[in-house]
Amino acid sequence: MTAEGSVYQGKDGRWVAQYRDAKDKVRYVYRRCKADARKALREALKDRDEGYVPADKLTVGLYVDGWMAARRNTVSGRTWRVQESLLRNRVNLHIGDVRLCKLTPADVRAMYRRLLSDGLTPSTVGNVHVIVKQAIRDVYETSTYGLIPWTM
Repeated sequence: MTAEGSVYQGKDGRWVAQYRDAKDKVRYVYRRCKADARKALREALKDRDEGYVPADKLTVGLYVDGWMAARRNTVSGRTWRVQESLLRNRVNLHIGDVRLCKLTPADVRAMYRRLLSDGLTPSTVGNVHVIVKQAIRDVYETSTYGLIPWTM
């Protein structure tokens, strides 16, 4: 395989586009004809280079990191630092590895219960709730796929 990927015909007759993703893991894309496989390879490499994460692979942690980076200049510096710290130290520890499309209200409620049992005050958990609620609303409103079929 070359550094940028390759296209070849598999034993079953389908065409395979093989490439390495951003984490250096080998990925395969299958198509019926060689031209479609080449096109799929170009798109996959472009997505990889632009840092695109498919909706079904996007985790809560990746989303909130990008969400906070995007709103850095829209809130005051202190507000951004406090909210980023709460997301990084509280939310990402409990539900950061959950895929965004699989996140349920039960997951969020369980996180709140764990935060309270960890010794956080109800006021701090309320602040976490406000930030999570805002992030979830933003992903739901901007999504064309309807990633999360519920609101908080």
